[in-house]
Amino acid sequence: MAVKDVHEILQVDLDEFLSDEELIKLKNELKFDENCTDTVYMDSEKHLTYGCGHLVLPEDNVKEGDKVTEDMYMKRFKDDIQVCCRHI
Repeated sequence: MAVKDVHEILQVDLDEFLSDEELIKLKNELKFDENCTDTVYMDSEKHLTYGCGHLVLPEDNVKEGDKVTEDMYMKRFKDDIQVCCRHI
């Protein structure tokens, strides 16, 4: 599923639940606990990954070893959290 489609199907608006400050706090806690990184790496299942386990999408346009910007990191982090909230 493309990221643009995620927003169309979500029934949860993350902004209603987490402020930007809370989202950054959550990211920092996960970064500490889960060894999150802004560098693209190959995970144990041979999938390109970065952040807190974000699987690289074709539109991310990155390769192994690339560093992602803070804006891209946070956008994908927020997208992934929204998907998680949808399944709660």
